[in-house]
Amino acid sequence: MISDWPQMKAFALSLGLSKVAQAKSWGNEVLKAHGKLWVWWRSYVDAALLKCNKD
Repeated sequence: MISDWPQMKAFALSLGLSKVAQAKSWGNEVLKAHGKLWVWWRSYVDAALLKCNKD
């Protein structure tokens, strides 16, 4: 079970997807795929959030 940002980041990066980069957004560390926000950790909810197309 993933319980914090370091574990989530390590898991996401271990997938080996192309064009994934670490970045900052609104003062928080995030991962971007192809220059767009992909995954981040919501500390006040204490959960990972993933962004994807509905297709």
